[in-house]
Amino acid sequence: MNRCLMNMLDAVTTRCGISLRRASGIMGISRSNHNRWKKRAARNVPLVEAPGPRKMAVADIEAITRDIRTQHHGNLRTNGSNALYRQYHACISRRDLQALIRDERARAIAECREGYDEVHWQGAGIVWSMDDTRYPHHDAQGRELWIHHVRDIGARYSFQPMTGADHACGVEVAANLHALCHRYGAPLFMKRDNGGNLNTPDVDEVLALFCVIPFNSPICTPTYNGSMERSQATLKKELAWQLAPTEQWYTEAAEPFARAAAHEINHLPLPSLNGSCACHFRTTNIFTYSKKERKDIYDWITNARISILENDLKRVTVQTAQRWAVTAWLLKNGLITINRH
Repeated sequence: MNRCLMNMLDAVTTRCGISLRRASGIMGISRSNHNRWKKRAARNVPLVEAPGPRKMAVADIEAITRDIRTQHHGNLRTNGSNALYRQYHACISRRDLQALIRDERARAIAECREGYDEVHWQGAGIVWSMDDTRYPHHDAQGRELWIHHVRDIGARYSFQPMTGADHACGVEVAANLHALCHRYGAPLFMKRDNGGNLNTPDVDEVLALFCVIPFNSPICTPTYNGSMERSQATLKKELAWQLAPTEQWYTEAAEPFARAAAHEINHLPLPSLNGSCACHFRTTNIFTYSKKERKDIYDWITNARISILENDLKRVTVQTAQRWAVTAWLLKNGLITINRH
């Protein structure tokens, strides 16, 4: 880049017939830099050297890369980076080491995601998801804050969350779900994990009342509900901004702040919605189903599940057969598209 600027500056002074001082002023390049670059170019050395003291030892990039690969790579950080720098500080700068770590982290994330299915929903009101998450900070009395979150997956819309000092019990989850279905209209499907409070008879009774078809994520597989997991992180980040102006906050009074956080993220423009916000997308792209349509869909999925259980040689579980049947119906009706990485 610097060599290009130097050659461009020389070309301007030669072709336009203006002085070097004037040309360098127009291009925003100091004459001292230009002179230094010319001298370095004449000696055939790099025009700009990396800042900091020179390393006395020669770096073994292959050994450093092997050690980097043994570290645990998260989505944003790599554990053990400081220890690696202390080990190799005599031959590599921290800046260059961090560049190698970033490249290896990107490779590891891409390798981990290879083979994942990315699901794109074609409208709102098709499937909701519910989950619980723990807020990472304690209140003024050192107590934990738990958030019960229900989300429209297709619209990326977060409904008003519940908060408390512990998980919401099954009765509370059922009451909240009943209120949401009554106010916003029930979805066709409900995605949930295998948490005890999300699979109680009270919750199943509410789902049956509104003719909502549930299906559970595979055990210990949070990536199956990755959209919900990412939204949990976004909600907690926005909640931290809502609580930041308060010097002290208490678990009993945190629910209005959590609802304000959900309101904020529902009105952010999202690239996944072509720049629209979740609130507008849900209002303009919602699907509704009558009880007769829901019964027909339930019968189709039930028959497909039974057929899978009878014909599959792998002896899949009932929950797995249910997920496959739901996915087959969604694909058949064009309500989702699946892209494999």
